[in-house]
Amino acid sequence: MAHDLFVGITTWNSAAFLPYSLAALRRNTDRRRTRMMILDNFSTDATVSIARGFGAEVVQRRSGQGERQSPSHRARAPARHNRDGA
Repeated sequence: MAHDLFVGITTWNSAAFLPYSLAALRRNTDRRRTRMMILDNFSTDATVSIARGFGAEVVQRRSGQGERQSPSHRARAPARHNRDGA
């Protein structure tokens, strides 16, 4: 059977709220027609086991956006000026 609805959720150490979100999703959708996928950033808590317990597919990928950011894009402190404006 084809799925009519795809729900993707990005997580990282989300065990505290994920059960509530997935339970609400299951209550309000038809399980046979809804595909749930969790994109997890290698959580160290129970996020992955909770997601799988609700029947979600889990894909784990490391997010390295901060590490790949070039120095020119990082926030810089404002320049300091003396009283003369120099």
